[in-house]
Amino acid sequence: MSRTLRIQIVNIGKELFLPNGVTLQEVSEQIEGELGFIPIAAKVNNRMEPLSMELYHPKRVEFVRSDSYDGRQVFIPTLVFVISAAFEELFPNGTFKVEHIASGRVFCSCMTGLGVEDSQYADKILYSIIERIDKLREADIPIELVEDETSAVIERFRRNRREDIVLLLQNYHNLYASYYKMGQHIEYAYVPLASSTSCISDYRIEVCDGGFIVSVPMYSYPGLDVSSDIPQKELAVCSESAEWNTRMHAVSVGEINANCQERRGSGWLIKVAESLQERKIAQVAEEIVKSGKRIVLVAGPSSSGKTTFSKRLEVALETIGCEAFPISLDDFFVNREETPLDENGQRDYECLNAIDVELFNRCLSSLLSGEPVDLPTYNFVTGVKEYREQNRGITVPGRTFIIEGLHGLNPGLINGVDSGQVFRIYVSPMTSLALDNHVRITATDGRLMRRITRDSVQRNRTAKDTLESWYKVREGEVKWIYPYRGNADVFFNTALVYEIAVVKPFVEELLREVPQNCPEYAEARRLLNMLSYLVPLSDREVPPTSIIREFVGGSSFRYL
Repeated sequence: MSRTLRIQIVNIGKELFLPNGVTLQEVSEQIEGELGFIPIAAKVNNRMEPLSMELYHPKRVEFVRSDSYDGRQVFIPTLVFVISAAFEELFPNGTFKVEHIASGRVFCSCMTGLGVEDSQYADKILYSIIERIDKLREADIPIELVEDETSAVIERFRRNRREDIVLLLQNYHNLYASYYKMGQHIEYAYVPLASSTSCISDYRIEVCDGGFIVSVPMYSYPGLDVSSDIPQKELAVCSESAEWNTRMHAVSVGEINANCQERRGSGWLIKVAESLQERKIAQVAEEIVKSGKRIVLVAGPSSSGKTTFSKRLEVALETIGCEAFPISLDDFFVNREETPLDENGQRDYECLNAIDVELFNRCLSSLLSGEPVDLPTYNFVTGVKEYREQNRGITVPGRTFIIEGLHGLNPGLINGVDSGQVFRIYVSPMTSLALDNHVRITATDGRLMRRITRDSVQRNRTAKDTLESWYKVREGEVKWIYPYRGNADVFFNTALVYEIAVVKPFVEELLREVPQNCPEYAEARRLLNMLSYLVPLSDREVPPTSIIREFVGGSSFRYL
């Protein structure tokens, strides 16, 4: 074996020849001046790895900043690792859980196990945790990756009273498993963590009901504020969903796996989840009728299930005697050659000006007054609006209009219409699925897996294509959707507790096709790793009107 190996450093465009067995940490220290930042991890041949990794063959290495998209996939789990270590040291008989992750905020619940009412001492408890975290950070303690036989790892976590991880690993069939260790504290390894506690910085912790909230800056979008507060209505929906999941014994991947293998099986879980969502849609319909408003705006981020929700809402309204008329904002796109350009000279299909707002308002005013109107249909192949015979001379007096699209909550969308006639609904998967008590598959990851599946089924796009465009999609959401979601009258959670297990057989195959020689490979591997812990479910029991059918196919609704 050669005593040196060639390492291509993508960040600085150089090749280094270094001794076999050199670690990524040592490589980064050699080029510290040229690199210009302290990395938190690295992509090695487009696969995320911890800085403790030793190199024995020629590699292509790209070091990762902590404030980048990839870096946040390492920083947040590392921060949670250190927080859980601090909590465990202070309250060895207590319980600490990550309940929800959204918009750069980690919502944590905790019980000290001291036999006192924790809420009376919340500030003191939080101060002691923060003080202990600061000491751990200043001590610069190594975070080590340990690999062992899976059976031994399971037994190690059982001794540590981590039955959440023991339950998860019951369906993990690899011979070996890994965990991270810092002193006596251990956590199961899903993604790379930082190499030491010193990387923990730039975060804020504050008390909330039942625990605390950890806030970190999200990965940067130049010139955009991504730290807007989460509306209380959205948090209330998340809390209600969490209570339901607890009653159903479907809080975590391990519980869902066990739930689906019991006598009533996965079909029962699917039926109950779908029944609950149907009931919630009916409640929204009743609210609309009670309000007397005729304009219903439905908005939400990509792959939220807006279209299916709108169709099911139309049905629910009809069942209680309210005639509805659907309108898609997508049909009001400006012709492709008129689409505004972004700062990079690319067509910006996410911005409000990509919609012909003037035409939309003219059509809406005519419809409200009962006048005949010609409605456009946007042709996504040719990139122009078309006026088809069946959509000419439309008159629908007295009907309620369901208007669905990206910009439904943007105050710049509707002009010259009484705002008292507008009912606004924000639609999105709002709840995440726990891998264990400290790690969650986020709602954003759920939407990404939905989109990868739908893009393949309906648009013949590869997973690489979808992953490549995801940053731009997320940038549009941060700019055009999240700032306005506080305007909503109703928040509707489209997440279904069973959905990732149903999506798994579809999306796994697509993710495995992402080639290693492209940057998207790292994200594909991260998603595949999360999916590996779920028992796949057949979509046979999923009803044809389910929101999930919008993504995996087989819907009884038409999507034009």
